Amino acid sequence: MTGFLDGINDSLKVPNDIEEMTEDTEVSLGFDKEKLFRNMVDAKADWLYQLPEWDDIYSAEEREELIKDQKKSHTFVREGRKIGRNEPCPCGSGKKYKNCCGQGI
Repeated sequence: MTGFLDGINDSLKVPNDIEEMTEDTEVSLGFDKEKLFRNMVDAKADWLYQLPEWDDIYSAEEREELIKDQKKSHTFVREGRKIGRNEPCPCGSGKKYKNCCGQGI
């Protein structure tokens, strides 16, 4: 149960203090739909954020906008010179730019 809570904790309206949790602790499972959707996009869990159940919550246009905004939030823009595809990614991941934040270029 703790692993499940740790996985969704960032999507909850009121995050649970997992470190201080005991077997008698009451947990909150009230999630924020937009945070949950964005976290699924961030985790590249397309099998989850493309479920047909999302059709009842967001229109196709709203989902596309959320996906676009979430992916854009991890794009680093460096002023001045252009980053080469094979240069280290400026986010500090240690990967080449083309395999990290520059995917899709």
